[in-house]
Amino acid sequence: MLKNLIEAFRGGDALREMLQKFDQMLDKADWVFSQTSPDNVSAADLQKVRNGIYANDRRINELERSIRYRVLTHLTVNPGEDASTCMMLMVVTKDAERIGDYCKNIFEVLLYCGASRYASMHVGELQDVRRKVEQMMPQTRQAFSGGDVIAAQQVIESAGGISQQTDSLVQQILQAEESPAKEPAAQALLARHYKRISSHLSNICSAITSPVDMLGYYYEAGSKKS
Repeated sequence: MLKNLIEAFRGGDALREMLQKFDQMLDKADWVFSQTSPDNVSAADLQKVRNGIYANDRRINELERSIRYRVLTHLTVNPGEDASTCMMLMVVTKDAERIGDYCKNIFEVLLYCGASRYASMHVGELQDVRRKVEQMMPQTRQAFSGGDVIAAQQVIESAGGISQQTDSLVQQILQAEESPAKEPAAQALLARHYKRISSHLSNICSAITSPVDMLGYYYEAGSKKS
């Protein structure tokens, strides 16, 4: 898959255009995630923050639809040509689109539950998870645009660690006693949303490290996960 990807970047205009649009999707997903920090959601001009998040998420969706259309057009005009790369693009664009949706979910949790008190019990660990996801965003973009196998593998390994960390955190929250319901609910939702974003970034990087039939899968603690 890596060989096909590198050839695609060097190939015809259609594939280059699709890959450039996918890079824009990752760039906008990175920006949207940056806007969902608790500090930002506590900002005075909250409507401006919300408008920016939702507008960029819509742009991510538009880019996904544009890539899908170009893939179908390309394969119709050139049957069988670049089929593996086109299939890969159909898979990873859905992952990028889902990241935008989860970012909106994070914003809504903070908005409805109160960013200043959403994680009083587990704030340190949630902040740690968020920092890790923040690092994975540009690393994924670098891995994909540069065909960097090492960077891609690092993202996949980070996602596995985040998966275990957030699963443990959710278990602690659910087993906690004598805790107000609102805060634990917000904490559990945020932990799961961070996990899903990291998993989608890992899926994107599997395009660098895996054959086409294994796109979106990685091994974690001895079992296959998506």
